[in-house]
Amino acid sequence: MLEFITDIIVGLNIVLILSSVFLVLEIFRSVGRDDLYVLAKGWKYLVPAVIIMAVLRVYDFFIEYSIYTSSRVVQESMYLVFTVFLFSGLLVQYLAIKKTLDSRE
Repeated sequence: MLEFITDIIVGLNIVLILSSVFLVLEIFRSVGRDDLYVLAKGWKYLVPAVIIMAVLRVYDFFIEYSIYTSSRVVQESMYLVFTVFLFSGLLVQYLAIKKTLDSRE
C-alpha cells in the first residue's frame, strides 16, 4: 500500500511539474515582445528553476523508485505541495496576462 501511495504522489508531482513547464512556455508565447514588461523580473530565474526541478524529479523517480519508506512518502508529499503552489502561481499569472491581452483587443 505504501508503494502505491508513493507512486500516486510521484506521478502527480511529475504531471504538475511538466504542466508548469508547458504553462511557462505558453506564457512566453502569449506575451509579445512589446508586452514583456508585464512579466516580473524574477521570471528569468523561475524558468530555469522549473526546468531543473522537472529534470531532477523525473531522474529521481527512475533512480530511487524501488525505495519505499514512510519518509519517502513525506518527502514526496512536500514536493507535491511545492508543485501545487508553483502550478497555481503560474496559472494565475497566465490568466492575468490573457485577461490583459484580451481586454486590449
